[in-house]
Amino acid sequence: MAVKTNDSGDRVTKLPSQRAQATRAKLVVGARKIFEANGFSSARVTDIADAAGVAHGSFYTYFESKEDVFRAVIDEVLDDTSAATRGWGGEHEDPIREMEESNRRYFEAYKRNRRMLIILDEVAGINPAFNVRVRQIRDDFVLRYSSVLKHLQSRGEMSPDIDPYHAACALGSMIYDSLRWWLGRDEKHDEGLALDTLNQLWAHGLGLTNAAKASSAS
Repeated sequence: MAVKTNDSGDRVTKLPSQRAQATRAKLVVGARKIFEANGFSSARVTDIADAAGVAHGSFYTYFESKEDVFRAVIDEVLDDTSAATRGWGGEHEDPIREMEESNRRYFEAYKRNRRMLIILDEVAGINPAFNVRVRQIRDDFVLRYSSVLKHLQSRGEMSPDIDPYHAACALGSMIYDSLRWWLGRDEKHDEGLALDTLNQLWAHGLGLTNAAKASSAS
C-alpha cells in the first residue's frame, strides 16, 4: 500500500487497485507452486514470476525479496492451520466430540499445507524471523488451549490433577509432530486409525468426560 500526505500534511494510505491486488495474489500463488516444487533455497524470483505469469520486474513492485513473498505464502498457510484449531472452545455439551472435530479439521488443514509446513520448519531453523513466526503460532495455540483446559476443569469435565499449561504444550507437540511424520514425511499410517488414536490419547490423557452422559448417569 502506498502512503502519501494530503495538503494538511496528514499521512493518507492509498489502497492498491483491484488489478494490483490480483497481480499480487497471482505472485503468491505462483510462489507457493515454486516453493513446493523446489524448496525455499532453490526457488528463484524469476521462476516465481514465470509461474504467476507476470513480468520479472513486476515482482519487485509487490515484494522486496524471495523471503518477503515466502512470508506472504506462509501467512496464508498459518491462517488456514490456526483457524482449524479454533473450534475447540470447551463450550459444547460433549467436549470429547468437540475435541475430535477440532483435531479432524487440523488434520485436514495440515494435509492441505503439508509441503509448505515442512519447508517452513527448515527455513525457521536458519532464519530467526521465521523462527519467531513459528513460535508465535505455538504460543497462541498453547494460550488458547490452556484456557480451554482450565474451563473444562472448572466444569468438572477434565482431571483436576493435570496442569493445563503443560498439557497444552504436550498435546500441541504430540499432534504437530505426529502429523509432520505421517503427512509431511509420508510415514506409513492409516488416516482414520491415526486420527482416532490421537483423539483417544487426548481424551484419556486429559481424563475428559462427556458432561451430558455424566449428568444423565447421576
